[in-house]
Amino acid sequence: MRCPYFEGGRKFEVKFVKEDKKQKSSLTRKEYADLIWEVLHEAGKPLHVNEIQEKLRERFREIPVFALNMILANNERFIRVDQSTYTIAEILGLTNDNVLFIRDFAYELIKERKEPISSIFLIQELVRDSKKYDVLNSQAIYSILKKDSRFIDLAPSFFSIKENLDNKIKSLKDYVYHVLKQINMPVTSDYLIQVLINKLGHFEKGHLNTVVSWDKKRIIRSYGFVYLKEWDITEFLPTIFEKSQKQIRREIERFLKNPEKTVSLERLFIWLKFSMWSEDGEIAKELVKIIDRFKPQGNEKEYLDRVKARLGM
Repeated sequence: MRCPYFEGGRKFEVKFVKEDKKQKSSLTRKEYADLIWEVLHEAGKPLHVNEIQEKLRERFREIPVFALNMILANNERFIRVDQSTYTIAEILGLTNDNVLFIRDFAYELIKERKEPISSIFLIQELVRDSKKYDVLNSQAIYSILKKDSRFIDLAPSFFSIKENLDNKIKSLKDYVYHVLKQINMPVTSDYLIQVLINKLGHFEKGHLNTVVSWDKKRIIRSYGFVYLKEWDITEFLPTIFEKSQKQIRREIERFLKNPEKTVSLERLFIWLKFSMWSEDGEIAKELVKIIDRFKPQGNEKEYLDRVKARLGM
């Protein structure tokens, strides 16, 4: 027997497994959530979705995993604590009122700071209020706040509220772009991370790595500095060269030994500007020959022509 099941506006076909061949019944969404709650309550520990499905199959009825996932993700009684792993508040030693407190506490904290916050920072602040919240992790915070319409998740570990957020900022990469626009000059990765820690409460190098990989069209990280692609950093290049000259020289030497290696035109121009800055004419000539193959246009061609004239090429 199959019956329709609705969750989040979508219809699912739920196949029933007979507990008794003579008895068949249908369940509402709430009743199915109640059965899932019973499974987690009796387990007394977090369970993976597959384990929950197996216990439902043994005791009650079968439901497609994707439908089960939607119930777990959308129902306020369930808290995700790991990848595809869920529990309920009381197993964490919390009450439903504690969960409501977490949401209200997070809302007021973000409102007061006027900046998004990291889930790690939120946990630290909650633990200062009561040690009972030490059982929380970033995934649990995400699961709790995601179900409250007051919050906007910029990334799985970073939340804001609608009142505080520029409508152009829809993700963590947008927020980092916004912060760089405020700084208005290239900065070292370490400096930017510290600025973001001050604003968000917690931010790690791994977060910056992720943002840069997500937003290569707008954000550049080169030789320990982070800046926006839209900026003209010509005046700032000597600072980068001064701090990173050993690394840049090694890269150029390795490349010239194997010029077939794929390198972006942007990186080649940085190397050429470094060679002119360091007055290494022979290296500059080699780089000019390689760049010429790309047939650069516009400002890049004008710069290349000026270099050729200076080098007598």
